Amino acid sequence: MDNAPTLESLQAALDAQQAVFQMHQSMNVEVFYWWCTAIMIMIHAGFLAYEMGASRSKNALAAGIKNILALAVIIPTFYLFGWWIYNAFPNGFIPIDAAGALPWAKSMGPDVTDMGTGIFWAAFAMFGATTGSILSGAVIERIRVSAFLILTVFLGSVVWILAGAWGWHPDGWLLTKLGYHDVGASGVVHAVAGFFTLGVLINLGPRVGNSSTVWLKLSHLIAYR
Repeated sequence: MDNAPTLESLQAALDAQQAVFQMHQSMNVEVFYWWCTAIMIMIHAGFLAYEMGASRSKNALAAGIKNILALAVIIPTFYLFGWWIYNAFPNGFIPIDAAGALPWAKSMGPDVTDMGTGIFWAAFAMFGATTGSILSGAVIERIRVSAFLILTVFLGSVVWILAGAWGWHPDGWLLTKLGYHDVGASGVVHAVAGFFTLGVLINLGPRVGNSSTVWLKLSHLIAYR
């Protein structure tokens, strides 16, 4: 009779089982999102293949290098200050305390007890790289690689994530005050990157040697004659 389970011991065993179940559930969710992040990296291989195929042979290598370097510069800059921007500017242009998002903070290093920060950071970094790929695909054969890298860091680690802080952050003013909901990242990622790229294209002009440029010049010659 001394070994008979008591209500307290049964409750303790049930709590222990629930804790183990919740831990495994959290681990499975974390692994799932890490696999999704890996798939997001593979998307950029498709971007690279498209741009190299859309370029003339003399510019194909530059187009491929552009895509590889976009990942190489956006990921570290997003770690250094992009994630901090997301956490510091949900209310507009006045920053709030976001010391936990600084690159030397504990949450930005290995931490087996934190199963959320890493996957969110990785996914957002890949979104930043996607904005760089949107810009890259639009400026094929009409921009220097160095100029592209400067612009893609500004877009991928500053501009879009500022919009993300306003529209995606739980305290973002677009969400809390206007009820903004971004379906499929259509606004924060794609629209922001698209309008940024449009501004760049307006300044660059058409691709030199492109068929549309040739026909435009021919039409001008015919009109003047």
